[in-house]
Amino acid sequence: MFAIWQTSCVQHMKEKIRNAEQYFSKLPSEKTREYEKKIASYAEQMTTKDGIDALKQMIEGSSEYAFEAFFCLSIIYRRSKDFELMRDLIYKYPQFKKRISFNHIVIQYLVHSETFYDYDELLSMAYRDAQMFDKNAGYLQSFCNAFITICEQCDEESKKRITREWYDSALESINQAIQLDPDYAKFYDTKARIIGLKEKYSEAEWLLNQAISKENSTRPDYAITLQTYQSHKMNLALQKLKNQYESRLISLEHQIESLKKSMNMLPGSAAFIMEQKTNGEESVYYPEAYKGNGPYAFISYAHRDKDEVYEIIRMLQYFGVNTWFDEGIQAGTEWPEEIGNHLLGSKMVVVMLSTNSLQSANVRREVNLALSENRRVIVALLDDVAMSPGMKLQFGLYQMISKKNYDINEFVNKLGSAIRKEFLGGEC
Repeated sequence: MFAIWQTSCVQHMKEKIRNAEQYFSKLPSEKTREYEKKIASYAEQMTTKDGIDALKQMIEGSSEYAFEAFFCLSIIYRRSKDFELMRDLIYKYPQFKKRISFNHIVIQYLVHSETFYDYDELLSMAYRDAQMFDKNAGYLQSFCNAFITICEQCDEESKKRITREWYDSALESINQAIQLDPDYAKFYDTKARIIGLKEKYSEAEWLLNQAISKENSTRPDYAITLQTYQSHKMNLALQKLKNQYESRLISLEHQIESLKKSMNMLPGSAAFIMEQKTNGEESVYYPEAYKGNGPYAFISYAHRDKDEVYEIIRMLQYFGVNTWFDEGIQAGTEWPEEIGNHLLGSKMVVVMLSTNSLQSANVRREVNLALSENRRVIVALLDDVAMSPGMKLQFGLYQMISKKNYDINEFVNKLGSAIRKEFLGGEC
């Protein structure tokens, strides 16, 4: 019985090989697209163990169609993603290197297994084949698929370079492939991925829908192929969303930069002062003391620090902080009475503490009045002040903000925030 079964198996294998040879004998020229398509179609019938064994025997034997069997088996391995078997197959039979399609098979392996290392070498090899067989849509597709797969897998810098150098050739080649074979679904998928690089998302989505509708539903890997197309749709949607967020981020960065420039042009800033210079002379802008009924900060300072203090006051006023300082007194007004009334009417006192203000009798009197009346005090340190023990004791209980720790914009922002907090009764 075993002998009969064994004989039956041998006969069955011979018949398989004979049928394959008969099929391969009717193939068109290897240079044509139909050659690969017919082998790919036949591969669908040879995916069983018997079919694969028959192809292996044809390759290892003296069959006239050993290369066709080799090509067919490589397609089976590629579709089933058995890339190790596909690699071993390629390396095991170097005698096929002289065949026209051998490079095409190698490219398919490198791209689909994602084992390429030299992007330019792979693209150059695929492009040479595409140029040599420019009437073969399969070779054109192979180059285009290599291009877009590399772009999807490589680092951002390499992607930009490869897109810059190869995009036009890839787009031209895939358009030519579609023109040669307009019903082949995968070409539309490949083009969608390519133009996605240029953010043509609406057209790319339409092309992917075309690929889905045109795909051959009788293929054994039909479900897997549709999943691949859907995956590409999702990737494009994510890419679109990413680009939208990046565009918004860039726009926001530009707005921030513009705001920074605007802040640098605020009255009192260095840039503003430079803009105020006319014919080599500086046009000085003086702030005005607050005259309204709302809360305000009383600014205590030494007149020797006027330029520096006015710069700070101008910026505070720009940010909506009401300030009163002694430049607001009208001629003929009783000086001490006016100072005292505004200090006592203020919500808080800001002491512009410097070496100059420590030597100012007026500043000392204003500070003593503020402390005796339990006014809220913030100390703005303008320079490295050498305070006496008594001064340290006097000011140690109050918030201090040192100008030297920040640039002018940050310093004024800190000071303004502290003043506004006091306006709200010390609550954030």
